[in-house]
Amino acid sequence: MANGMSVNRIVKLFNDNPPMTINDVRKLGVSARLIGCGLYRRTYKIKNSPWVIKIPHDETNIPHGMAEYDAVQTCLRSRADKAAAIRPYLPSIEYFNDNSGISIMEYIVPLDKTKTPKRIQDGIVNMMEDLIESLWPIKFDEHYDKDLHRGNMGINKYGYFKLLDLGYFLPDGQC
Repeated sequence: MANGMSVNRIVKLFNDNPPMTINDVRKLGVSARLIGCGLYRRTYKIKNSPWVIKIPHDETNIPHGMAEYDAVQTCLRSRADKAAAIRPYLPSIEYFNDNSGISIMEYIVPLDKTKTPKRIQDGIVNMMEDLIESLWPIKFDEHYDKDLHRGNMGINKYGYFKLLDLGYFLPDGQC
């Protein structure tokens, strides 16, 4: 619970008054601190909760968050065997706004921020790359990077392995 608010309460606040910036989030009474900054978004940990808010750097970065959200939702709804194979590794996304690109999702500690030895982290990354490449025979090259690395995979509060960023390696949200 963030400041005594459940994620459902925060989602309701966001639906009623969609924030566009972290200042808007804070004006709604949600306390959050910056914990990471990626190529497209900043990640804020909601105080006293297992949730984070991802906010695009600017409006040109909204499509990346949308691609991630669409890919996760497509895999969750798909009845395809390949979707079933990846479903346990998908993050829980509780909120996404198409206009702002802001999302609320479960907090996942990136592998590169854990005490797991680097060789074990690399083994996990290689295993996930093999799984992804066997399910989606996409030609990854200098123009299309699957973006699978220690920073985009991690462990949730229950100790389960999760993918942090699904938008890159599923073209057009295919699952």
